[in-house]
Amino acid sequence: MKKNTKSFEWKPSEHELKILSNAKKKYFLASINLIKKYSTEQKFFISLRYTDLNTSLEVTGSFVLTIFPDVEAGIPFKIIIPETLPIGSVKYKESYGLSNELHLKQGNNKFLINRHSVTYFNANFPSKPQILEGIFSNFKSAKKESNKLYRRVIIPVKDTDMIYPTSILAYDKNHIKFDIENWDRQSSLMGLSFTSTKGMFSLLKIHGFNFHFYALEPVRSYIIDCNEKITNKEFKRITSIIRICMAFLCGKYYRGETIYLSAKDTDFTKLVNFERLFEAPSTLSENQIINPHFFFDHYRKQDTDTQASLKEYHKMFPTEVYESLCEKCIKSPEILRTIELIVRASSIDDPVQKGALYSVAIEALTEYLVSETPEPFKPITNKSEAKKLISSLMAVLDASKSAIDFNGYTILSKKIANINSPTNRDKLEKPFELAKIELLPDDLEALDKRNDYLHGREPLEGGSRYDLEQIALHLHTLISHLILKHIGYSGHLINLPSWNLLHNKDVADYANIDPAEIVKVLKQIDEESFNSIEEITYAKEVLLKYREILKIEKLIKGIIRIV
Repeated sequence: MKKNTKSFEWKPSEHELKILSNAKKKYFLASINLIKKYSTEQKFFISLRYTDLNTSLEVTGSFVLTIFPDVEAGIPFKIIIPETLPIGSVKYKESYGLSNELHLKQGNNKFLINRHSVTYFNANFPSKPQILEGIFSNFKSAKKESNKLYRRVIIPVKDTDMIYPTSILAYDKNHIKFDIENWDRQSSLMGLSFTSTKGMFSLLKIHGFNFHFYALEPVRSYIIDCNEKITNKEFKRITSIIRICMAFLCGKYYRGETIYLSAKDTDFTKLVNFERLFEAPSTLSENQIINPHFFFDHYRKQDTDTQASLKEYHKMFPTEVYESLCEKCIKSPEILRTIELIVRASSIDDPVQKGALYSVAIEALTEYLVSETPEPFKPITNKSEAKKLISSLMAVLDASKSAIDFNGYTILSKKIANINSPTNRDKLEKPFELAKIELLPDDLEALDKRNDYLHGREPLEGGSRYDLEQIALHLHTLISHLILKHIGYSGHLINLPSWNLLHNKDVADYANIDPAEIVKVLKQIDEESFNSIEEITYAKEVLLKYREILKIEKLIKGIIRIV
């Protein structure tokens, strides 16, 4: 007898039904169908402009082009040319005009490939027919469209542990429902489907435009929708900043295939154009500096007094602060560049190279902060007093001018003119003082290594990979703390050296020792009861591990910083 599985369907509660009735409906059927269509094998005619070697004239020829299901690096293609073309350097894509903007046709539909978008090129010269193969890094439709349209970007995520924007940003009950019915349903461990209310978006207002920022499990993608008409250029600029700022917070920069869609309506059912763009690969790290759910769990385990002191920080990352971060990146290239350096450094495996890039980032950030408010950084804050000192020093120099050659006088004049400038160390530490950020001994030690990194010196002679990694992560945390404070954030910050320690198996194994052994050794030291050199050597090893345990305990306790 066939069971009626529908009778076992999990019925949504009244609360869930209310959520869904008030949820924002997102339309994805048209978007998915269009993407699927051009993710399969398709044939086109392509126009190639090349120079005829016999006549030295530019010639245009139309040939059959086939694109294939995409690979990580882009869209594979094959062009079949029946006869050998009268061109020179037959092994180069430029000879076939493939470095130009390329025009494709499929029936009445037109498509474009941007200039210099062909990689992995190969030609089978001198065989007939000639076959040209390679990979396109972009592919877009070319319908005429208004300058301003509603726009959507979809970034497929190849990460089994995708971090949702709404696991970091506040979402204020912005639930989503879909025009694809099963996207509102989820399977339980019992195999029964139930209505899901997990779909949520964060509402952002950046540069005068409203954006919905969210991720979807059914298509494993990040999505950003603009609910107002916007130019393609402006949309790409702002959404790229939204993405890099999320990478700064979560430690994962999702890139690779990126799909842009334009539409005449806010529902994205009347699509106009699309573009598939293959960026650099994603960079995935464990450097998540904002982790609300970890903080909430940490908060739950604290005593009553500690909870009371942390209560005001028990919240998601505020969207208004995130908007401020994005706006800062738009208006201040220095902040954007610093964040880009942090994200890039996170992807580097070598801890010395990583630390060097963080050092460049903190240099760029502090130089920017000094330029924003130069007065507090000057040793003499009174302008008239500073001017008097410079004048008196110049008078001393001028008195000896005849004894100094021209170059020497010029150098000393410049030094005197800049005498009221902070030292490099002051420029590094003063921003933290002004932002009321307390620097711990480990922080100061990490900052002191900046010069070593910048001048190509080994920051820690004989240091282990783990030790070098910890210095780099201290710099990452300090830069992040300064940026977050600068944009007005008040909340938790994950101390990355502590996080790394918590997840570092080698260090945990090294520090694994029986507490009874520590007590025994301490007793031997107190009573001076060692019987052999071997016992003393063993005691030394135990004490080194004990010191490491104390260090670990201190670091673990400091895993949460408050900004």
